[in-house]
Amino acid sequence: MIMRKDKSAYLSMRDRIELGKRQAQQSQWGSKYALNEDMSMKAKLASMVRRIEEFELRNVHTEAQPQASQLYLSI
Repeated sequence: MIMRKDKSAYLSMRDRIELGKRQAQQSQWGSKYALNEDMSMKAKLASMVRRIEEFELRNVHTEAQPQASQLYLSI
């Protein structure tokens, strides 16, 4: 009797794990870990802010070089 309970508990746990794996694989991004929409948007915003800050820092350290426009060069 005890073996039967252990076996059914094991199979039940295995089924729950398999179901969780399948649900994780079916996320819309195709990744194992899916964020909810709010957290995803916050992560995207933070990434954009970092990129903008890096871009601004690069532009501060390099002087802008004047370039002639195509119209000016065609004359």
